[in-house]
Amino acid sequence: MRWAGIAALLALTVPVYAVGLNDTGITTCSNDYTNSLPCPVEGFPGQDAEYGSNGFDFTKLDAAGNELLAFLSSDDFSVAFL
Repeated sequence: MRWAGIAALLALTVPVYAVGLNDTGITTCSNDYTNSLPCPVEGFPGQDAEYGSNGFDFTKLDAAGNELLAFLSSDDFSVAFL
């Protein structure tokens, strides 16, 4: 009976999909001691405000974390010749 209840709950579950990307709304950078600084801040790279309105950087990377050109895959042997 317990499994029937779980199955019924799963059958009634409505899928939820995220729309768009979350944005922190942060528009300034910080260092060790000060907030609300203009970006970029030397010694503190890659802060959220540096990436514009969506807060994300979608740079294509291979399995080792090396940057790839957008049209290449990590399986593309031509990567070694770039």
